[in-house]
Amino acid sequence: MYHLVKLLSMGSARDVLLTRVMADVTEHGIGDRSLRDLAASIGTSHRLLIYHFGSRAGLVDAVVAAVEAAQRATFADLAAGITDPTDLVRALWRSVSAPAVRSFVRLFFESLAYRGESSSDDLTGTWLDESERVAAELGIRFDPVGIRLGVAVIRGLLIDVIATGDVATAEASLERFLYGGFMSGAERDLSADESTVSALSDAYEAALVRNDLDAMNAVFWTSPEVVRFGVADMQVGYDDVVAWRATAQPVNPTRRTLSKSVLALAPGVVAVDITFRNGDDPTIGRQSQTWVRKPEGWRIVRAHVSTIVG
Repeated sequence: MYHLVKLLSMGSARDVLLTRVMADVTEHGIGDRSLRDLAASIGTSHRLLIYHFGSRAGLVDAVVAAVEAAQRATFADLAAGITDPTDLVRALWRSVSAPAVRSFVRLFFESLAYRGESSSDDLTGTWLDESERVAAELGIRFDPVGIRLGVAVIRGLLIDVIATGDVATAEASLERFLYGGFMSGAERDLSADESTVSALSDAYEAALVRNDLDAMNAVFWTSPEVVRFGVADMQVGYDDVVAWRATAQPVNPTRRTLSKSVLALAPGVVAVDITFRNGDDPTIGRQSQTWVRKPEGWRIVRAHVSTIVG
């Protein structure tokens, strides 16, 4: 919202008029209202709207462009302080899905519906341009196909949020996308090893929530070579893991899984990566485990937990 106000308060008569139009249609919608209707509602002349925007279609284009420009400005600001591309997408999502900007997001899609068919790629092309600039700053490869897919996914999830009001489920879907989960789980048949470890991982999560120490310890490899990295702790060796867990603070009982990826790396070796959240806390947890099939059964040989501050 800050960038929208900033972009439209540069002082030109056109921008001031556009600000008034956007304030009106944000509250009342744009529907099939004519230029005369819009002009009367904001206390101006329809001739003045024609002078600055050419037509109703030109005015709608200006509304859509203003909302998009504000979102790209937010993206640029976020990129200045975040170096991980995945974290950058998460931060952008939190910004554009926030309740404070919901009316502007709704306005964007409503205006887009009345924009009509266009042969121009300006709405996505500008995101590609901005993403290419950010990729160069971060020193990562620019993937225009991947960026276009990402823009489409976020726009689609925003439509879902507007339709249902359910941000949490949409965010879980975004996490599935970010972790490549659209090709894991239901859309891809799990191998026998993956299915087995997936069920063991679910059982481990349940043990975490109920703080069942015996069940949690039972799935770790009983070896001095096992390693677990926590958010603010580290254990090397099974005895170290057991001793730490005996005095560790139990996990939050409101913990819920946002996404899960299961991938066989080799026969008898499976990686499990999940993201999770505790209740309404915006902090996102990340947990990675490497499971190996031992003579005594599947065991965790490596584990790593980290968080992203929301």
